[in-house]
Amino acid sequence: MSRALDKATLQALSRNDPETAYKAISAAVTQYQVEKPADELLLEIEVLPKSHVLEPGTFLLQDGNALGISKLGLVQAFFWARQRFQDYSGISAAPVLPDELLAITSVMLLMDPEHLTAANARKRMIQAGHTSSQTHQRIALISQDLFFIDSLLTSRLHRHTKSPTLWSHRRWLVQSARSCGSFPDVTRDVQRIVMVAGQRHPRNYYAWCHARWLLGSMLFTKQQPEKQQEEKNTVDERSPLSELTAATKAWCFRNHTDISGWSFLASLLSRLGAAERHAVYKDVGELCGSLQWTNESTWVFLRTLAASGIVEDADVGLFRNVLASLLRDCQSEAANHASGKRILQQAQAWFEAYQKSERPVVVI
Repeated sequence: MSRALDKATLQALSRNDPETAYKAISAAVTQYQVEKPADELLLEIEVLPKSHVLEPGTFLLQDGNALGISKLGLVQAFFWARQRFQDYSGISAAPVLPDELLAITSVMLLMDPEHLTAANARKRMIQAGHTSSQTHQRIALISQDLFFIDSLLTSRLHRHTKSPTLWSHRRWLVQSARSCGSFPDVTRDVQRIVMVAGQRHPRNYYAWCHARWLLGSMLFTKQQPEKQQEEKNTVDERSPLSELTAATKAWCFRNHTDISGWSFLASLLSRLGAAERHAVYKDVGELCGSLQWTNESTWVFLRTLAASGIVEDADVGLFRNVLASLLRDCQSEAANHASGKRILQQAQAWFEAYQKSERPVVVI
């Protein structure tokens, strides 16, 4: 959603009551957080286009967990929330209750996902419950905040799904929850948050970086150090890593032009045992040949693993065979496959160059 306001919107702002808009929108986004448990569906928030005109005094439409908010109402609510926030931030200001601060900053972040001051205020609110006797309250506040932040990251709000401020805040929330003894379900978080955000905003760098952080920081936290190396080489099919790999592979098959997803899958394969890694690479190579994928993202994935030395000789042979087959098809219909042919030739040249060089290909 653009932050620019047209003349008609500016004129309408002066004719309506911003406090009414604030109360309606803040109640909708905060009440759901308190009433619903963490495993319920997240909010699906969308800013309604100009063509969808609401009746006077109506600022949003709600159907279950789906919220459609008018742009005019959101702007009015933001102005009111920002003024209240500034009043509470004064030197002689009275303390603000957590529920009210949650409502104010929720409206501010809904309007502007890069409002770092609002995000930091939510952090301070959670840090206030740092004593052992308040751990339960702190976990409850973290859960409420996670629910709203995750809703923003997965809704059809273009700026929110790729907001570095929101993703950074989510990382802080996960770390805070972990310090209270509440560990995240990495596979669930990646599927429920990262993959949805990646679907909403293709090549979502911040979302997949968060997935890598979750993987590196949390996946093996409960394993004994002496078992980590053994389990890295022989991963059980029911392990979280195997489940996450299967989910990521399925996501990549549905979004095969997204390089970020393929890159994350490559990093997962580098942590798997040889047999499981071979099975995944074989599935990708065969599907690529069957559906004649010639997009750059897929072939960067295939060529990088083939040259990395972590896959079997059979996988390298599969790479060569599929590549040769698709190149022949492109030759027969050169006019229609010029772009695909160029990508395949680049993949072949890159692979051959790294095969001859002594530089290792590192999969991160």
